[in-house]
Amino acid sequence: MIKVLLISVDQTIKLFIQDNYKHFQFITFNSTKDPLDIMSQVCITNPSVLIFDDDFTSPNSEHLLNSIKKVNPKLPIIFLTSNSSLEFGRIINSIGVTFYLIKPLSNIDFYEFLKSSIKEKSDVIF
Repeated sequence: MIKVLLISVDQTIKLFIQDNYKHFQFITFNSTKDPLDIMSQVCITNPSVLIFDDDFTSPNSEHLLNSIKKVNPKLPIIFLTSNSSLEFGRIINSIGVTFYLIKPLSNIDFYEFLKSSIKEKSDVIF
């Protein structure tokens, strides 16, 4: 089964995922912003795809992503942010996220990025 871990409090993203991907196991984590708890959740869940919302984890996003990539370098990560800074984008992309998306984004675009991330990790047909 495809597991997708969403680290976010963004209800729009959560509802879109729940409505459109009922055949996947979705886990949402937003109970705490503590980096150790977030990292533990990623390790325990061992997701096929990680959706990481910078608006929830900031200012620890860079540090968390570095740690996640050290533990699981092949994990596809969709990084969401409202920060449109080019410098921030360069820093995050250098860590090795699969997709770097700036909010707001359309449901169609998000669907395509998530679909691409899942296909990268498995042979799921949409």
